Amino acid sequence: MVKWVKTRNTAPLWDLFGPPRESKDVLTLSILFKAEEWFWPGIWYTPSLDRSGDKPVWVSPQNDEQLIRAAWPAVVMAVTEMLRFTPLFPLEVSDFVITWGFRCNGAFFAAFLQWFFQEIAYENVSTCEADGCNNLVIPPRDKYCSDRCKERMKKRRYRHRKKGEF
Repeated sequence: MVKWVKTRNTAPLWDLFGPPRESKDVLTLSILFKAEEWFWPGIWYTPSLDRSGDKPVWVSPQNDEQLIRAAWPAVVMAVTEMLRFTPLFPLEVSDFVITWGFRCNGAFFAAFLQWFFQEIAYENVSTCEADGCNNLVIPPRDKYCSDRCKERMKKRRYRHRKKGEF
């Protein structure tokens, strides 16, 4: 789901969430995504409450943007639940610097933490190098937060070089 949200690939998300619908009962629209019965904790989705009409109704995502905004919190809650079972503890304390580590109870939790740091909690986050932009640069990008900033700076460097030739 993380990959689908990041790439804005909504087709498989629609398969999971189902078509747009509404209900007076929250449980008819709530979804627990499980790959297998043994997989725990799963990914839980609760629809939003629409109070604009005469009677409040629960509403599932109605368009692609709402679908992406609904999928991400479901992922965050599942990740939060998994992190509850991987305790954080200090590895080394020296000169007001603490190195933290996780205690993994098996290969599954180690693999989860590896995925977590690669896909969710990036380690090497920096600020965009484009003039006037303070957005975060998230891997795999190196210098600029977006193609727009990259192209803007490329054009600015080109104009600066061209101006220097005359």
